[in-house]
Amino acid sequence: MFEKKYKRVIVVHNDEVCWINNDAAPESRQFFRLPLEQVLNDDRTALQFPEWLKGSPTLAIIPDHWFGCSTYPFQSKKPSLIEPFLERKLGATYPGQKDLRHFFNYRHVTNEVAGELFALFFQEDKSFQLYDALDKMNLAPQCITSPAFLWEERLQQSDHEFNQLGTLLIHISGQECQLYFYYKGNYQFSRSVMLSSASDDLDTLGFEINQSLYMFSQKTKSELDRIYLVCDAPQCRDKLGQSLGREVTDLPSLSSQWSDAVKIPSMEPLDGLLQPSQMTSGATFFSVIHRQVKQALEWWPVQLAGIIFGLILLLGLVGENILLVRMLNKDKTENQSIQQLLVTHDSGVALSESADTLEQVLNMAAQSTLVEKIFRIPESFTSQLQLKKLDLALESTPTLKLAAWVQARNAEELTVVLTRLITQMKDTFNLSQALTLNDIDISLDLPRDGQMPNRYQIEFQLELI
Repeated sequence: MFEKKYKRVIVVHNDEVCWINNDAAPESRQFFRLPLEQVLNDDRTALQFPEWLKGSPTLAIIPDHWFGCSTYPFQSKKPSLIEPFLERKLGATYPGQKDLRHFFNYRHVTNEVAGELFALFFQEDKSFQLYDALDKMNLAPQCITSPAFLWEERLQQSDHEFNQLGTLLIHISGQECQLYFYYKGNYQFSRSVMLSSASDDLDTLGFEINQSLYMFSQKTKSELDRIYLVCDAPQCRDKLGQSLGREVTDLPSLSSQWSDAVKIPSMEPLDGLLQPSQMTSGATFFSVIHRQVKQALEWWPVQLAGIIFGLILLLGLVGENILLVRMLNKDKTENQSIQQLLVTHDSGVALSESADTLEQVLNMAAQSTLVEKIFRIPESFTSQLQLKKLDLALESTPTLKLAAWVQARNAEELTVVLTRLITQMKDTFNLSQALTLNDIDISLDLPRDGQMPNRYQIEFQLELI
């Protein structure tokens, strides 16, 4: 309900920063690039930005190695305990990074023996510097992730056993190959290998993969179970499988956000990524959000609910004010009519006509006080009665319609409450009909819990004179 589309995407790759206008149609999508060093060090960079670039919210995709990942044993799942614990751990490990406490995230790791936390945090100086530079230009991203975690979400969707196995994803795009290693659903590390082409130099790639497999087994104390491939070149899977001596499976293709007609330079690692589901604030990929921004996002639904409640309350007060103004105007009109009747009354009129005039005056006066009596009804309610609806029709015969909830443990207690209500109605109004228990419609609501008394809904209407 509260999801927002990321209108701007920032991609950092090959020492460049590229801004992509995600708010435009795929065939007319705009992008703007600058060298990373210029964004970090040149204060005049903001003067070069096109107008479309200024907007929020923004998703930033940074290199995988700018993130650090660690696993910590921890039993509790309470954020109030986890976050201070991670701040202390990360602060002790990286004492020179004072801003690290603002840029970390975590999730619980499935472990049958003990509870563990998988922590994600900034570890590269450039990640802090880039955020500070963008923040000074009012372009700070709302959400920050990397290709490894975007691919992780795709693997979660494609393989229901992803969280139990060791997985390698090979992404070949152009002359660049990315290797992503995961163990039991958690990212471990990635490597980048340059190729002469997508289909050649696979022996070199096989050697690099085997070297990485040794690192994977040393880190996880486990063997690799599955290898997935993303590559447009035909026969690439079979050749790579023969080179590795392992089965290689094509990752099921999903439609990308980017049109094939629009190729963004140096953005090859994003081919096949950034699905429509990944381009909203409700996406499930692992990411880092500045702690203050995260708190603001968490409070936004509460603030919005408060605003809506305030508007409803304001509308209710405005409606009550309009009703009171109409009632005062009606009383004023009735008083003027009464005065007109008295002024224009001729002393020669018959006695019967004078009696009719007097009766009309008394009826008008009675109607002017009728609304006041009705407004006092809720004030006399006991704690067992809760008003639900109160309607008054001021026509030739004023009619009152009342609906309320009654809390009672049994039928005897309900009878006592309703008898007291009937007595109150009789004392307050001159009724044209006798009000009895049979005139009240009663329905039973289910108890809200085992210890609360039953709640009944009652409705009845009265003709008032």
